[in-house]
Amino acid sequence: DYGIYANMMWNTAHGHPFRYLVEGSYLRVHLSFTVGLAGLLYRVWDHPLMPAVLQWSCSVLGALAVVAAARRRAIPALMTAALAFFYLGYRFTQSVHVHDFHGVALYLFLVPLLYATLVGRRSWAWLPAVLILGVREDAGLAVLPMLLYFAVRDRWRGGALLALSALLYSVLAMFLLYPTVNGISIFVKRGAEMPSANWLAAPEAGPLLARLRGLALCLLPILAVARHRWLPSLLFPSVAVLQCMASNWPSQYAIGTHYSAPVIATLVCGLVESLAPRANGDPERAAPPFPWGRAAALLTAVTFAIHLESGFLPGGGKSCSQLRTLNVDALATLRAAGHIPREGVLMTGSELVSFCANRALLKVWHLRRMEPSFDHAFARVSDLGHARDGQLLRMLEDGSAGVRYYDGTH
Repeated sequence: DYGIYANMMWNTAHGHPFRYLVEGSYLRVHLSFTVGLAGLLYRVWDHPLMPAVLQWSCSVLGALAVVAAARRRAIPALMTAALAFFYLGYRFTQSVHVHDFHGVALYLFLVPLLYATLVGRRSWAWLPAVLILGVREDAGLAVLPMLLYFAVRDRWRGGALLALSALLYSVLAMFLLYPTVNGISIFVKRGAEMPSANWLAAPEAGPLLARLRGLALCLLPILAVARHRWLPSLLFPSVAVLQCMASNWPSQYAIGTHYSAPVIATLVCGLVESLAPRANGDPERAAPPFPWGRAAALLTAVTFAIHLESGFLPGGGKSCSQLRTLNVDALATLRAAGHIPREGVLMTGSELVSFCANRALLKVWHLRRMEPSFDHAFARVSDLGHARDGQLLRMLEDGSAGVRYYDGTH
């Protein structure tokens, strides 16, 4: 997935919009116009790690937007720090970062940015809203509750217009634009990829228990901080959570991998709004005294507790081994990839594609639909015997191919 996104973004930035793996178009997967636009960053830094840096930067910039919104809402510094720590360290955010790069990582920045403009400079709210719509065809639904909340509470006509635009675009994108581009309904396409529904089956925890666990991970932070004004905390992430719960895909209904991005982004905005000590900025409607120190301690404790139970970063219950092992081997692979000629069609394996996807013409030999013609191949020596049923090894043996780089492994 990382390689596909990187190749699509690189090609978009270099005049071939949404093209990936030679003949593929990412618009046949999702209508990710904003993700393609983010590919322009390759014009600034043309490096295989650009999407990874972009993904981490989104959460950092999103945390800064959370801090700005919390200050605007007059939330004390200690509580603001706890909210930022929760956003950066909660299991949902960790999950996004340790599972490749996916376009939905942009939610981590764009959703808090939208909220920050809604509580600050509303005249600019249209910009993050439009960018969110372009993340994928149904992205507008995830922020619809937030937009409706401000439109109704403040009788804000602009908010009603933004909410209506988000709803209309999402409906048109799913039911008209996507089928027009692809010749097939997105629901039919995704349905064919999903396992059949069986909520009461019991492999490991089972789908029903996995859904309940995902809901519990959403509710625990709310229970820790929201003694009053629960509505925003429950309302803002409601559609994002519902989209996960309604899916038959295990990673999605458990709110795992990258599917947690819209949930954590909308949830933290809901927490900030719930904790705001003033309603509508009117001092006459000030909320009763709130135990800020205890709330900050509880939210921090929940973040730590869930990390110990199922966090992916070091010390977590699901500590990701890749974070410990991607060091010398990864640097050697990155160094070897730097010797690949930039021109021509490159063939490589799915485990190496992330290191060399920032180029125009790319194929992956694990995908059998790929034609066997290529100009260069990038492989580990251990792959030569079985890559494309031994094709690379035979080409070396019969002299139809040669070696221009060898470091003992690559």
